Amino acid sequence: MDINKIFSKNLARLRKLRGYSQRELAKKTKLSHRMINYYEKNPKSVPMNKLELLAKALDVKIADFFNEEETSPLDNLDVRWLKKIIELKNLPETDRKEINKHIKSLLEKNKLQKKQIEQKALEIL
Repeated sequence: MDINKIFSKNLARLRKLRGYSQRELAKKTKLSHRMINYYEKNPKSVPMNKLELLAKALDVKIADFFNEEETSPLDNLDVRWLKKIIELKNLPETDRKEINKHIKSLLEKNKLQKKQIEQKALEIL
């Protein structure tokens, strides 16, 4: 894989893991939002001083931007969801259990609705 693509992918992944939007990372590094977006969209090159700013803001080593890692399901997760997950993690355990029950209930309800729709479609055919 191209080194610039590896960098772009890792920059976005590390930013999301820290719970930052592109705008938040831009503020933290004093780079423009447009520049952060460009760096995440396969730049032609990234100056060393910018790499240092990004690494410091994300609390990583510069080498971490160039590791070829497997993709993670978190790579495409919206930062807003990651922030909510972090907030949920800080709730008391009883509240987390209640939220977990509610989520399970909603997922089961959704599965049941999908099955019903599939059954109706099969009946029509």
